[in-house]
Amino acid sequence: MKTVTVQLQALIANFSASQTDYLLDCGEGIGENEDDIEQFLKDLRNLLNPKRGLVPCTLRRLFSEGFTMMMLTSDQFQFLETAVDEEDEFSIVVKNGKETLCILCEKEVVW
Repeated sequence: MKTVTVQLQALIANFSASQTDYLLDCGEGIGENEDDIEQFLKDLRNLLNPKRGLVPCTLRRLFSEGFTMMMLTSDQFQFLETAVDEEDEFSIVVKNGKETLCILCEKEVVW
C-alpha cells in the first residue's frame, strides 16, 4: 500500500487557494455562488479549528465529494494517480504536526 502524508496546514492552504480561485472565476459574480461560498466558509472554519472535532468528518466529506485535486499538491496528486494506474492501494494520512487527524483509504477518495 502506498501512503501520502499531508500536513493539515498545507491542505488548508491548497484548499483555500483553489476554492477561492474557483469561486471568483465562476459565473457572473460572487452573488451567483452564495451557497458555494457559505459551504466553503463552513468547511474552512471546521478545518481551521481542530478542537471542534469536525476536522476528520469535514476531510472525509471533501475527499469523497471530489475536492482531492484542490487539497493536495500536484506531486501528491500525481502519486495517487500513479498508484491507481499501477493498481496499488493507497491511503492519505492527514497530520497536524505530529498528531494524526485522519487516515483516508482509497475508497474514500474521489477526483
